Amino acid sequence: ETGSLFSMASAATNASVRSTMSSSSMGSVGSVTSVISAGAMSNFSLAGDDSMKHKSKFNKIGRGPGGKKKKKKRKPTRREKQRYKAGSEEELKSLVLTLKENVIDEVYRSIVVETIQFLAQVDNVSMAKDMYDAYEAARMRVEKSQVDRIKLTRTTREKEERTARREGHHFENVTLDCEEEMDLLRCSVLPAVM
Repeated sequence: ETGSLFSMASAATNASVRSTMSSSSMGSVGSVTSVISAGAMSNFSLAGDDSMKHKSKFNKIGRGPGGKKKKKKRKPTRREKQRYKAGSEEELKSLVLTLKENVIDEVYRSIVVETIQFLAQVDNVSMAKDMYDAYEAARMRVEKSQVDRIKLTRTTREKEERTARREGHHFENVTLDCEEEMDLLRCSVLPAVM
């Protein structure tokens, strides 16, 4: 094409490939889709179909009609996918499950007791006492929060009942199954002397 070393070598290679293929095979000859050419100014270009190019913001590959960039629909994040509608049954079940998982049950209580006993046996009494105190503080916070919630729920219901009766409406006290379950959740008490 331009008489450069690369284009002459490429033409010679293509000619030899065609001649050897045509004499030894009966099938059709495939054409080479891209040719490297070097101009006199050392400019290199890749000639061929656009499918060989990479997609970038500077070329037109992957654009819609009119050359405008296609806008992708934003996918919701994992947090948005997991988020429930406020006040839905799914949200309530999720909250109940979270509360159950965060309250220390008998299995974890026995692990804490064994850990405290081990720490005391290896003469690390200060760490054992810190662990005992932290467990008791967490247990007391859960219990206080639960008692406060029960009191608030009771006073709110009594207030709603008084308002409904005053206005002549029928008031029905509805207690969900999960409310009773939450009222019974407690962290197990550790033995006082270990």
